[in-house]
Amino acid sequence: MKVQKQTTHMFDFIFVLALFCVFSASAFLAVVIGANVYQKTMDSMETNYTSRTATAYITEKIRHNDITGSMSLVDIDNTFCLSLVSVYGDTSYTTYIYNYQGSLKELFIKSSDTPNLASGETIMSVSDFSMEKVNNSLYRITVSDVNSDEHSVYISIRSDIDGREAAE
Repeated sequence: MKVQKQTTHMFDFIFVLALFCVFSASAFLAVVIGANVYQKTMDSMETNYTSRTATAYITEKIRHNDITGSMSLVDIDNTFCLSLVSVYGDTSYTTYIYNYQGSLKELFIKSSDTPNLASGETIMSVSDFSMEKVNNSLYRITVSDVNSDEHSVYISIRSDIDGREAAE
């Protein structure tokens, strides 16, 4: 009987090695691309969180205080402030929302007290906050985050239309 000897060809070894290298390179490329997509998604989410959370917070504060004559734009110590006046019991209180030293802040005090902007509660870090009256009942809120990405929303004040109170 004849014994057959298996011979390993150099071509078989090189083919398997090349196939392994292609697979390894493809896997590495997939991981690198996935990491870049993940980083961009996280950056986008952080931008959305900062600017959209700030505008949503301000919008909800305005909606909560949507009573005729309760909202105004004021200047305190050369700082633009949104002023929201509310009455609890027999006492009038004012909430100021403003940008102070890179932070969006809120200060809640009796209306008769003098506001001290440094005493406000920090809401979040922002680089700029502004609000402008577009017409009698429409305002534009603009917030820039720490990366200077700007987000604007328009809010309609329902109580100032024909002097009616906002529907609860």
